[in-house]
Amino acid sequence: MIESNNPEIDVDELMKRLRAEVARRRDLGLVQRNGSGDAVSTVLPQVHFLAPLPPMVSPRRIDVKADRLTSILQRAREKTEVSKRIPKLLRRLFRKQGGYNKLLLESVAVLTRTNVELNKRLQELAGAFEIQNRWLSDLSSARDADAAWMRAAATIINALKEKNVAAGEEFRTLRSEFDHACEHLRNLQAPADGMREQEIDWVVRATNALADQMNVLEQRNVAAGEELRTLRSEFDRAGEHLRNLQTEADDLGRHLNNPQGQTDSQDRHVNNLQTQADAVRDQAAIYQAEMNHVKSDSNDAKQLALRVDERQNSDGAYLKSELHLLNRRLMELASTSGEGATSSANNAPLPIDKHEFDALYVAFENQFRGSRELIKKRVRVYLDDVRGAGAVTADSPILDLGCGRGEWLELVNENGLAGEGVDSNAIMVSACQERGLRVSEGDALEYVRALPAESRGAITAFHLIEHLEFQVLVQLLRESFRVLRPGGLAIFETPNPDNVLIGSNRFYSDPTHLHPLPKEYSRFMLQSVGFSDVVASPLNPDKDSLPENAASPELRNFLNRLFFGEQDYAVIGKKR
Repeated sequence: MIESNNPEIDVDELMKRLRAEVARRRDLGLVQRNGSGDAVSTVLPQVHFLAPLPPMVSPRRIDVKADRLTSILQRAREKTEVSKRIPKLLRRLFRKQGGYNKLLLESVAVLTRTNVELNKRLQELAGAFEIQNRWLSDLSSARDADAAWMRAAATIINALKEKNVAAGEEFRTLRSEFDHACEHLRNLQAPADGMREQEIDWVVRATNALADQMNVLEQRNVAAGEELRTLRSEFDRAGEHLRNLQTEADDLGRHLNNPQGQTDSQDRHVNNLQTQADAVRDQAAIYQAEMNHVKSDSNDAKQLALRVDERQNSDGAYLKSELHLLNRRLMELASTSGEGATSSANNAPLPIDKHEFDALYVAFENQFRGSRELIKKRVRVYLDDVRGAGAVTADSPILDLGCGRGEWLELVNENGLAGEGVDSNAIMVSACQERGLRVSEGDALEYVRALPAESRGAITAFHLIEHLEFQVLVQLLRESFRVLRPGGLAIFETPNPDNVLIGSNRFYSDPTHLHPLPKEYSRFMLQSVGFSDVVASPLNPDKDSLPENAASPELRNFLNRLFFGEQDYAVIGKKR
């Protein structure tokens, strides 16, 4: 580490300047100054969004009733026509003036209605033109506001350019000081390497000593059972001796009623008996303490034996699967190497068994997933959600998709709830069935498709959806919604990519993972298939964090959320 009292570099002053620069850059977006030193606001004017141009509805076509007017006028002309055989001077006396007048009135009425309709259309056009004029006025105002915004943005950009130039100079200065500090660190590295080698040697010695102590503890555990039985026998004998002493004390009480002459000898006898009783009680207390110690060691040994037994079961399942695959390959090789087998048949690749990698994935889960006790402790948080929904009954159990080693189903059964599971890994299914769990082997999507509608009270899947293609995920969510009864819950847990270490590194430790799923994406997917009240709950925060003096509180909290935040999240939806 850098010595704070080194005369070549003032670390305190350097850190003070770094903190000041971080605070100054954090406030950089508030106020800038132009070249003349005047304060320039970096807050741009508000952008007013203009509504779209209102549609101008074309007025309906006006029916002027031209055919009817033509017909009326034709009939009117016919009313005025007189036979040419009547002299012209007398023809006006024979014209049908009354009918002619009626037809003229009818034509005037038709024209009046057409005029009224035309006037109405003109008013509609005038209103539409007025709306268009107001929108054009708003457009002009918006253009003026955009011009003002662009002028303000140009001023801010110019100020930022000047600031960036100054910041570049300051950064180069800080870079030079940082390089100097790095050089000083390299100078200090040599003695630090020597100290590190000493620490490594000490760790190796401590590890060897711990291994020796573990061997001694194992030997003590072997002898603990025999010693416990011996101590138990001695304790029983001590109890019998105490009962005998109590009998003698009772006899002594009866003798105390004898004449006064025997009092002195009886007192001495009582004192002797009391001394012996105290000694026996002390010995019994010693035996009891030793028994408690042996009992504690026995409990530790029992826990260790349980873990060893679980690991042996896992390794045994792995070995059995590997032996099964090797036996299958040998049989296939023997069948292809008989008489009449062609060279092409001998060289043909063997078909891939869908369970060929089951044992390998079980070993992978045991290495990276965590112990059964840890997983049961983590998934316990979902019990209240499932109970609160009230949809889980014996007829509508919980369905766990990709149930794996069965920790969640085991916890469900322990709490009096009905549950079943499905998994494609034959070894995990066999292990769950040996524990008495109701688990089937098969593909999750095909299993859900075969279920009747509204037949399950809850559907859960822990670290499954990140293994699925998009189309398969959509189909699985749709079928899950169909299978759930009203009021049922869907719970899908997956790694949290908001934690940078999870999203960029640990997620890919499982080669069967496809890609991380952001919380908002998962919420949208559940909502898109019909789930309501969908929430995304972060879970399992990382136990590591930055040291208290690593940075300012704000920066430290930000980095802790970014690198040491919740490692998983669950998206939970309800079917109404």
